[in-house]
Amino acid sequence: ISHDLRTPLTSAMGYINLIQHSELSEEEKNRELAIIEKRLIRLEELINSFFELSQIVSSGKEPEKAEINLVSILEEAIVHYYDDYCNQGRQIVLKCEHRKLIFLSNQNMLLRIFDNLINNALKHGTGVLTITVEAAENLQITFTNELASPDIDIEHIFDEFYTTDISRTKGNTGLGLAIAKQFTEMLGGDIQASQNGDLFILTTQFPKL
Repeated sequence: ISHDLRTPLTSAMGYINLIQHSELSEEEKNRELAIIEKRLIRLEELINSFFELSQIVSSGKEPEKAEINLVSILEEAIVHYYDDYCNQGRQIVLKCEHRKLIFLSNQNMLLRIFDNLINNALKHGTGVLTITVEAAENLQITFTNELASPDIDIEHIFDEFYTTDISRTKGNTGLGLAIAKQFTEMLGGDIQASQNGDLFILTTQFPKL
């Protein structure tokens, strides 16, 4: 945690020192200020993630559930990342034969699960992210994409702070999948990771209504 928090903070302090003690043009100052802003936003995201994880671990309360449409929640998460994928020349393909799949769950937690899984594929994957929804005995949602780097440890992929990016240069805290797993299990579901050649596959299952 100390390493993750110190990295963006140290970087922001360095740019502030540069502005204060160097003769920079207004254009250069604005460029450095934009970088500082990004570093501080990153620091805020880290603090929020750590706080969220601590709440998950310490809370013994059952999440409140209501009847919600799985498909609409999934579509909302996809729309949120549409521009990010387009900027990388990538696509998100949703394969689902149903317009509605109603089941008991917590909308905010479910949205965060899908958000984290899509964001993980954005940071560590390449090409198309395919999301497949199947409704058999359980509701199954599978996220499949090519790996940018095959150097992953499937057995520890859901561990807190696990990341293939040791220096955190990609902005990865190693908390996204850990939080997704915690939330999935709190909602009575299951999540598994597997690798098939260059393909990385995350499969979530939730009980039907």
